Amino acid sequence: ALLGITNGVAATVNSSFLGDLTVKEKRGRVIGSVNATIGLASAAGVTLSGFFVKYYGLKNLFYFASLCVGLSTFLLFFVKED
Repeated sequence: ALLGITNGVAATVNSSFLGDLTVKEKRGRVIGSVNATIGLASAAGVTLSGFFVKYYGLKNLFYFASLCVGLSTFLLFFVKED
């Protein structure tokens, strides 16, 4: 239940944020593209994590996830504000 609530809140915030950042004519396409990307990434993540665990183990999956989070956090420092 908690996952459903947080996903619902995240989807609402995501759509609102994208709506504020895009022009009205492109808003639907942008929101649809982002939501499609999230869906495809979720499906790919489940599949790839299964292979990763099979060949490298569960412990290494968490190391890999930590590396991705750290890299994403590092890259945030280079995002330019308007």
